[in-house]
Amino acid sequence: MTYPSQPVRVLASAALVFLGGCESTAPTLICSQAGCSSQLSVSLQDQPTGAYRVEVQAPGISQAVDCPDATRCARDLFFLNVTAEVVTVIVTTERGTVRHVVRPTYVSVRPNGPNCTPECWHGRVRVPIPA
Repeated sequence: MTYPSQPVRVLASAALVFLGGCESTAPTLICSQAGCSSQLSVSLQDQPTGAYRVEVQAPGISQAVDCPDATRCARDLFFLNVTAEVVTVIVTTERGTVRHVVRPTYVSVRPNGPNCTPECWHGRVRVPIPA
């Protein structure tokens, strides 16, 4: 009977030690607990002067933001839980009212990591104000 040489026995022993530490289970997924809300951001191309109102409408959705003084309001307005494929945005200023039918593009947001919940959807549109 022949036995493997000393270097072969050492390599075989090292391989057993190395492979013995391997497991076939997936790594533990660690997620934080941050929350999020789906939303649509409506950005006005120009800042209105005076008071204005921005409304979003879609099937089952009607939300509005009233701004009594344009110097105190942002040009980017957020509408929670709006993820409709087609949205009507109505902008009313002292100069009149305009309606825009838009198709927002939404991106997935996962604040706790790519494989963690929750998953929210954020969309953004930019619309002109009445001229």
